[in-house]
Amino acid sequence: MALAALALGLSACAGPRWQTVYQYEPPAGPQAQACTQRCIDHQQTCRVSCEDRHQQCLVSAEINARDSYELSRHHYARQMQAWQIEYALYESDWRRYEHQRERLEHDQRHYGKRCKDDPKDRTACELAERAKRELRSLSSHRPYPPSRPYTPSLSDEIAEAQSRCTRDCGCIETYNACYASCGGRVMPQQRCIDNCPDGVPRFEPVTQ
Repeated sequence: MALAALALGLSACAGPRWQTVYQYEPPAGPQAQACTQRCIDHQQTCRVSCEDRHQQCLVSAEINARDSYELSRHHYARQMQAWQIEYALYESDWRRYEHQRERLEHDQRHYGKRCKDDPKDRTACELAERAKRELRSLSSHRPYPPSRPYTPSLSDEIAEAQSRCTRDCGCIETYNACYASCGGRVMPQQRCIDNCPDGVPRFEPVTQ
């Protein structure tokens, strides 16, 4: 009995990965061999055609990605101009924030010491408490730098575009239907190919 692979069935990242393989029981009869040979021929034609379409898709995807990359570069240049203005404003806000924080910390230390040395000095105690409250309030208004625009990458653009090109043309499903129509039996089985549970042997992946 022969084995062939269909596709990968993936679970969670940490869980086992499975692949469906097929076990074939040949049909009986004088015309069975000719029938199954036609299935094999059709499958081979399907695979060649599928690979041709895949290669054409890769070429087309790269061309489109290069065009998209040029647009991304112009958009990135405009984003960088806006980011530089925002960052300059952030630096100004940060200097003002730091100046206020240092002044309040100084007041808290200075008046806190006076209040500790003389608890009856109500003015010093009130000023120390005020500085403490204003420090807490100031910390919730801390300025944060603007996010720098993502730098476009031609290789990333091409990889993303080409990732949508598939080699799955349904050739194995067509073959299985053809084989069954010849009178043969097609029996799917699940085999673990990675992160296998205890007691489950690891199966080497089979490519179409």
